[in-house]
Amino acid sequence: LIEKRRRRTGKSVKDDEFVGAVPEITEMRKPSDYAHFRTSMCDDVQESETLKLRPYQEELAEAALRGKNTIACAPTGSGKTEVAIHVATSHLDERAENRQPARVAMLVPRTPLVDQQKHRFHKYVRGKYYVEGFHGSGLKGASRRDIVLACDIVVMTPQILLNMLKSIRQDERLYVCDFSLLIFDEVHHCTKDHPYNILMQTIHDYQGPKPQHTLLCRGLPARPQNVIIMMKVVTWEIQLFSAVPSYNQISHSMGRLIEWSEYCGVE
Repeated sequence: LIEKRRRRTGKSVKDDEFVGAVPEITEMRKPSDYAHFRTSMCDDVQESETLKLRPYQEELAEAALRGKNTIACAPTGSGKTEVAIHVATSHLDERAENRQPARVAMLVPRTPLVDQQKHRFHKYVRGKYYVEGFHGSGLKGASRRDIVLACDIVVMTPQILLNMLKSIRQDERLYVCDFSLLIFDEVHHCTKDHPYNILMQTIHDYQGPKPQHTLLCRGLPARPQNVIIMMKVVTWEIQLFSAVPSYNQISHSMGRLIEWSEYCGVE
């Protein structure tokens, strides 16, 4: 694999620069240890706005605020992003109070959403938490990895995260344990080969500590075959923290999907 990488990149890379040359990392690398890689604090001069949730948004966030893996289902325009921001900031606040390291990644399926969601986070957390965004045309190599590790909250496409989780270079590599909370946006778009599906499998197979998960979706996909895939993703999500998921977890999440599938005429 290393030789193939050398031939593909055309670069001369020393053996000790590859992941195999060092032990596997199983503890989060703290954002505070990488704070000197933060590129800009210009937004900190502005005061952040106070985030106020509506009652139905508070209900969507309730389980996630208890540290549970959660699927937040609500129609377009109902404020799921605000729910995600509230969950993320509450998670960071609680971990800070308990003197535990924390890092949140919000994953979005399309490049234009990276900057959009990054700015939504800035609106409410500027001056308190450091936020960055990454997509395919962003920074490369060591700069990207170190800036991700410097973040309290990072918004990125799932393919970028997958690439960094699988990189064989030490200076590009991220680990699942580098994150304490993952937020998956628009999971209703998930298909068989979608990076969300591959990423969930990668996390499921990871042997170290796994982050909490919050999935955001507006309902079932339109195509029946994608409904099945969506159900599998939900099942992965439920099982990530518990070898034997509770009946309530399964019936609540799958029950919603079954109701929607009947409504859409999907068998």
